[in-house]
Amino acid sequence: MQVINRKAISVMLLIYLALAMHVFIPSMGGSGLRVPGNIVAWVFIALSVLAYWLLNRHQSIITTTTSNLIAIGILLLLLPLFYTSEKWLKEALLQMAGVVAGLIFYFTLLQCRFSSRWRILLLNFLLFATLVQSVIGFIQLTLLPPLSGLMALGDEGVRPTGVFRQVNVMASFMATGLACSLHLLYLPQPLNIRSKVSSVVHRLIHLQQLAALVLLPAMLVLLQSRAGYIGAIAVVLINFLLRVRNQPRRTTAFVGLIISGILLGYTLLAGAELVIPVSHDGSNLERWKILQITLAMIMNHPILGWGYGSFEYSFAHFALGMTPPITGMGVITHPHNELLFGWVEGGVAALAGYIFLATAYFRLMVLAWRRTDKSLFTLWLLMLPFAVHTQLEYPFYMSTGHWLIFLLLLSLTDSALSKPRVVTKPKIAWTIRAVSLAGACGGLGIMLSTLQTQVLLTKAEQLQLRQVNIDFPRLEQQFWQPWIFQERIEYDRQVNQLLQYNVSRDPKILQSYITWSQQYLSHHVDKNVYAYRIAILSFSNKADEAEKQRHEASLIFSHDPRFQNSIAITSREVE
Repeated sequence: MQVINRKAISVMLLIYLALAMHVFIPSMGGSGLRVPGNIVAWVFIALSVLAYWLLNRHQSIITTTTSNLIAIGILLLLLPLFYTSEKWLKEALLQMAGVVAGLIFYFTLLQCRFSSRWRILLLNFLLFATLVQSVIGFIQLTLLPPLSGLMALGDEGVRPTGVFRQVNVMASFMATGLACSLHLLYLPQPLNIRSKVSSVVHRLIHLQQLAALVLLPAMLVLLQSRAGYIGAIAVVLINFLLRVRNQPRRTTAFVGLIISGILLGYTLLAGAELVIPVSHDGSNLERWKILQITLAMIMNHPILGWGYGSFEYSFAHFALGMTPPITGMGVITHPHNELLFGWVEGGVAALAGYIFLATAYFRLMVLAWRRTDKSLFTLWLLMLPFAVHTQLEYPFYMSTGHWLIFLLLLSLTDSALSKPRVVTKPKIAWTIRAVSLAGACGGLGIMLSTLQTQVLLTKAEQLQLRQVNIDFPRLEQQFWQPWIFQERIEYDRQVNQLLQYNVSRDPKILQSYITWSQQYLSHHVDKNVYAYRIAILSFSNKADEAEKQRHEASLIFSHDPRFQNSIAITSREVE
């Protein structure tokens, strides 16, 4: 029965890695559930959990020290929910639901106790996924004209993004693939291959692993991502330092392939000019400002934090209240460091939770290092590019696929290194099974309906960008899951009504927007909402309030010409 369970969950994971994660569904950008690919990843997480626990009939549960540390850490992360303000609570609940769902997924994978054979199979499919994304990146640069739709890039010369639509997320995925390739190549090869078919398959797999040493470094050069560079350089150097003494010839060959990939990347960058070279000077200064403001926010509320879901609004307004004020920061939704993000929003409870999670992660590193078999340490290294990325940005919010893969790698590493503890209490086993099944069924239903709503909303928003009026009440009746996107739906409704105002001239529409925008700007920062609100207030002869809003907007969006002076925004912008 355990073998059947393992096969069932493996099939779901292999389908995702080989096919589902590479399907591009158009969106308006953003992170979390605003990205359809993230919803698809959650669907497969739910299917994987469902596939395992539906077939599971065991009366025992496997735990490890790592799983216990992670569970404690997540319980601590949940504590700030009890003192998060009501206006942030929905966002906070969705954020923590993703964390708890991740725990259930990881715990389910832990029950499988994948053998080395299954582990190698999953890692080869992961490597295949990274190669597919690298090929998509090359296609974006060479075959898809800019602005041609689907996965085409926005402008000529910009960096590829794969299906992720974000350069650094793509880069950390490439770095993970590079680590995966080296891990697999250094594993002992099978001594006997029983048939010609298996011999051909083995050769193709080996060719894939070698090809990755050329294609992935080339793509990393084109991506020009510091997060990707750090992760890739770390895993490559550590792999080679571990292996060069015992396997010098193989290491030299691998170094040669990686160098050829780097040269290929620079040839395409400089010679073919497929990508415009990027300067990071501006982003370095911005990151320093974000770090400075975030640390000041932490010192202001070190114990309880500012509340989950509050960072976007609190950051912008706290920066303006500093001495001297820091202006022009725009919309910042994350401090580009997950540890600081947890602390600034959740206070010391969240910080303690992250410390437990980090302890679990680095404990596995120590266990792997102590083993004579260094392949277990290079297995742990597969998680390093993602872990580094979390301290430089926020990959798991941008890509649930990264979250899925990180948890898969964590469970594989934990199973290979940790001594399992078997809990043989039927009531506990039944409770965990029931909770997992209920969560998977509920999550699957919610995510499928959310995907339908997301697709319809995206189509409506694309039409509105072209100034097309939409029958919004009729559209809303088609939504399967309006609750998750309730705020976004209301945003789109207000924009749609402003378009209708151009025809109807109904003053109730303007009053409705003033009322809604006041509430919206009490917990969000949005330059277009500011602009329309100021224009409507000015049109409605509320000059003092309009000027107050313009001044605030000019400090947050100092480079936006709409907010530069009081006469820049007039009633014409309503039309």
